[in-house]
Amino acid sequence: LHLGIGVGLEGNGAILDAGSETDAALLLAGSNAVQNLFVHGRAGSDVGIRVLRGPVRLARVHVRGFRRYGVRAGNGDGIFSDGSVQDCGEDGLSAAGGRWTIRSSRFAKNGDDGIDLFRANSSIIASCVFDENGDAAVELSISPGVQLIGNASRGHRVTCAARLGDLPARFGKNSLGDRAFLERRGDAPVTDWNEFVRRTDNSNARLPSEFADTLS
Repeated sequence: LHLGIGVGLEGNGAILDAGSETDAALLLAGSNAVQNLFVHGRAGSDVGIRVLRGPVRLARVHVRGFRRYGVRAGNGDGIFSDGSVQDCGEDGLSAAGGRWTIRSSRFAKNGDDGIDLFRANSSIIASCVFDENGDAAVELSISPGVQLIGNASRGHRVTCAARLGDLPARFGKNSLGDRAFLERRGDAPVTDWNEFVRRTDNSNARLPSEFADTLS
């Protein structure tokens, strides 16, 4: 299903069942709003929702069972709220460019990261649940200024995988069953500081003061 620029879709709880050979079950051209829709994949379906460009608003949209990505977005801003992405082979939601606001949603049992942001500056991830995704709950690349607030994470190697320059501008009131951060310089891990091991309280995490990147 291909929505042209500026076209909205009210799913009314319907199921969009992807064909076995389709690249994307739902293709969005830009300035689209989709709500109240279930998007289900089959073995040969690569992507649930492909966003060619933003802005896009996805509310109460539930995606599951795609070979690669649940939501795959290109340039432009986006909102994903009150939905879920699960059982996809790679990332639950992968966005390149723009500013994303992701709230009150669940990302579970995807093969790689729950959310993967690339050049998605000043994005907000709040009140989301991340459960047993294959690698990190959230991965950031060239995405400074991201805020992670009030999320829950369990069953990952780390909650947030990021280079030092991409560590969240704000990280607070998260309930974590995983290590909070794995910092990388190049492709090699730098360190896991003791204070970041299995943080399960609701306090903010802070980097050592000798680093310019701080969390507050």
